[in-house]
Amino acid sequence: MEEELISLDRLTPGSSGVVVAVQGEARERFVDLGLVEGTTVEVARQGDPTLYRLRGYFLALRRSDACRVLVKEVGNERNDYRSSGW
Repeated sequence: MEEELISLDRLTPGSSGVVVAVQGEARERFVDLGLVEGTTVEVARQGDPTLYRLRGYFLALRRSDACRVLVKEVGNERNDYRSSGW
């Protein structure tokens, strides 16, 4: 069974994904930002840019950048980041 991968920009607020791959020329920049294979990323607020929570901090990415990050969706717990102590 093959796992379904989606781009980071397709996740909905409150859902999470685990980074599987980063595509494109800006790969090194994304790695520097913590978007490495195995990292769990949660959508905190959707828009353009979208606010993501990962590795204990928030990261704002434009849709044009987030579409380069491939993730496997791992949940859709609609947690409100404002009440989670972040």
